[in-house]
Amino acid sequence: MIHDIAETLQPPLQWPKATVCERHLPWYENLIQIPGLDGEEQQWMEMHHRYQQQLVEAIPSQDLLKYNVKQGWAPLVDFLKLDSALVGQPFPNINDRQTLKTVRKIVDLLAIGLPLWVFVFLYIQYRMVRWGIGLLNSPTKLKLA
Repeated sequence: MIHDIAETLQPPLQWPKATVCERHLPWYENLIQIPGLDGEEQQWMEMHHRYQQQLVEAIPSQDLLKYNVKQGWAPLVDFLKLDSALVGQPFPNINDRQTLKTVRKIVDLLAIGLPLWVFVFLYIQYRMVRWGIGLLNSPTKLKLA
Protein backbone atom coordinates (compact mmCIF):
# COMPACT_ATOMS: atom_id res chain seq x y z
CA MET A 1 0.00 0.00 0.00
CA ILE A 2 2.81 2.42 0.85
CA HIS A 3 4.45 1.73 -2.51
CA ASP A 4 1.17 2.57 -4.29
CA ILE A 5 0.87 5.84 -2.35
CA ALA A 6 4.48 6.76 -3.12
CA GLU A 7 3.83 6.30 -6.85
CA THR A 8 0.81 8.64 -6.76
CA LEU A 9 2.69 11.48 -5.03
CA GLN A 10 4.43 13.70 -7.53
CA PRO A 11 7.43 15.87 -6.69
CA PRO A 12 7.07 19.57 -7.44
CA LEU A 13 8.15 20.72 -10.87
CA GLN A 14 11.03 22.71 -9.45
CA TRP A 15 12.48 22.16 -5.99
CA PRO A 16 13.53 25.22 -4.01
CA LYS A 17 17.27 25.74 -3.68
CA ALA A 18 18.81 23.42 -1.12
CA THR A 19 21.03 24.53 1.71
CA VAL A 20 24.56 25.07 0.48
CA CYS A 21 27.30 23.65 2.70
CA GLU A 22 31.02 24.14 2.51
CA ARG A 23 33.04 21.24 3.82
CA HIS A 24 36.54 22.46 4.53
CA LEU A 25 37.24 19.32 6.51
CA PRO A 26 35.47 15.96 6.15
CA TRP A 27 33.95 16.27 9.62
CA TYR A 28 33.02 19.95 9.66
CA GLU A 29 30.48 21.78 7.53
CA ASN A 30 29.69 25.47 7.21
CA LEU A 31 26.17 26.48 6.16
CA ILE A 32 26.21 29.17 3.49
CA GLN A 33 22.51 29.59 2.79
CA ILE A 34 19.49 28.58 4.82
CA PRO A 35 16.34 27.83 2.79
CA GLY A 36 13.57 30.32 3.27
CA LEU A 37 15.68 33.34 4.08
CA ASP A 38 16.19 34.59 0.52
CA GLY A 39 12.58 34.95 -0.59
CA GLU A 40 12.18 31.19 -0.94
CA GLU A 41 9.99 30.67 2.12
CA GLN A 42 6.80 30.96 0.10
CA GLN A 43 8.05 28.39 -2.40
CA TRP A 44 8.86 25.91 0.40
CA MET A 45 5.44 26.49 1.99
CA GLU A 46 3.62 25.91 -1.31
CA MET A 47 5.56 22.69 -1.89
CA HIS A 48 4.72 21.49 1.63
CA HIS A 49 1.01 22.27 1.24
CA ARG A 50 0.88 20.51 -2.15
CA TYR A 51 2.50 17.44 -0.64
CA GLN A 52 0.06 17.45 2.29
CA GLN A 53 -2.86 17.70 -0.11
CA GLN A 54 -1.54 14.77 -2.14
CA LEU A 55 -1.31 12.71 1.04
CA VAL A 56 -4.90 13.53 2.02
CA GLU A 57 -6.11 12.55 -1.44
CA ALA A 58 -4.06 9.32 -1.59
CA ILE A 59 -4.63 7.89 1.90
CA PRO A 60 -8.08 6.86 3.21
CA SER A 61 -9.26 9.12 6.06
CA GLN A 62 -9.42 6.25 8.58
CA ASP A 63 -5.71 5.53 7.93
CA LEU A 64 -4.49 9.13 8.09
CA LEU A 65 -3.90 11.15 11.23
CA LYS A 66 -3.37 14.90 10.83
CA TYR A 67 -1.46 15.58 13.98
CA ASN A 68 0.24 18.51 15.68
CA VAL A 69 2.59 17.76 18.59
CA LYS A 70 0.92 20.56 20.57
CA GLN A 71 -2.15 18.30 20.81
CA GLY A 72 -0.31 15.92 23.15
CA TRP A 73 -0.96 12.20 23.57
CA ALA A 74 -4.76 12.07 23.16
CA PRO A 75 -5.03 11.98 19.33
CA LEU A 76 -2.16 9.49 19.05
CA VAL A 77 -3.64 7.17 21.67
CA ASP A 78 -7.05 7.25 19.98
CA PHE A 79 -5.64 6.73 16.47
CA LEU A 80 -3.30 3.89 17.46
CA LYS A 81 -5.84 2.37 19.85
CA LEU A 82 -3.44 2.33 22.78
CA ASP A 83 -4.05 2.23 26.52
CA SER A 84 -5.50 5.56 27.64
CA ALA A 85 -3.19 5.69 30.71
CA LEU A 86 -0.62 7.39 28.50
CA VAL A 87 -2.87 10.43 28.05
CA GLY A 88 -2.13 11.62 31.59
CA GLN A 89 1.63 11.54 31.04
CA PRO A 90 3.47 14.72 30.04
CA PHE A 91 4.34 14.87 26.37
CA PRO A 92 8.13 14.88 25.77
CA ASN A 93 9.65 18.11 24.52
CA ILE A 94 13.29 17.29 23.87
CA ASN A 95 13.73 18.76 20.41
CA ASP A 96 13.09 22.38 21.23
CA ARG A 97 15.09 24.99 19.33
CA GLN A 98 17.43 25.90 22.21
CA THR A 99 18.39 22.28 22.85
CA LEU A 100 19.17 21.73 19.18
CA LYS A 101 21.28 24.91 19.06
CA THR A 102 23.22 23.80 22.14
CA VAL A 103 23.85 20.33 20.71
CA ARG A 104 24.99 21.88 17.43
CA LYS A 105 27.50 24.12 19.25
CA ILE A 106 28.91 21.14 21.15
CA VAL A 107 29.24 19.06 17.99
CA ASP A 108 30.90 21.98 16.19
CA LEU A 109 33.45 22.36 19.00
CA LEU A 110 34.18 18.64 18.92
CA ALA A 111 34.56 18.74 15.13
CA ILE A 112 36.95 21.67 15.25
CA GLY A 113 38.99 20.01 18.01
CA LEU A 114 39.21 16.61 16.29
CA PRO A 115 42.56 17.28 14.59
CA LEU A 116 43.99 18.28 17.97
CA TRP A 117 43.33 14.78 19.34
CA VAL A 118 45.30 13.26 16.47
CA PHE A 119 48.30 15.42 17.33
CA VAL A 120 47.96 14.65 21.05
CA PHE A 121 47.89 10.92 20.31
CA LEU A 122 50.94 11.18 18.02
CA TYR A 123 52.81 13.22 20.64
CA ILE A 124 52.09 10.62 23.33
CA GLN A 125 53.30 7.87 21.01
CA TYR A 126 56.44 9.87 20.26
CA ARG A 127 57.16 10.38 23.97
CA MET A 128 56.61 6.68 24.71
CA VAL A 129 59.05 5.65 21.96
CA ARG A 130 61.62 8.18 23.18
CA TRP A 131 61.22 6.90 26.74
CA GLY A 132 61.68 3.30 25.56
CA ILE A 133 64.80 4.20 23.54
CA GLY A 134 66.11 6.10 26.54
CA LEU A 135 65.73 3.01 28.74
CA LEU A 136 67.56 0.85 26.22
CA ASN A 137 70.44 3.32 25.90
CA SER A 138 70.79 4.12 29.60
CA PRO A 139 73.98 2.96 31.34
CA THR A 140 71.98 1.25 34.07
CA LYS A 141 70.17 -1.46 32.14
CA LEU A 142 67.09 -3.00 33.60
CA LYS A 143 67.88 -6.32 35.20
CA LEU A 144 65.40 -9.01 34.45
CA ALA A 145 64.99 -11.60 37.18
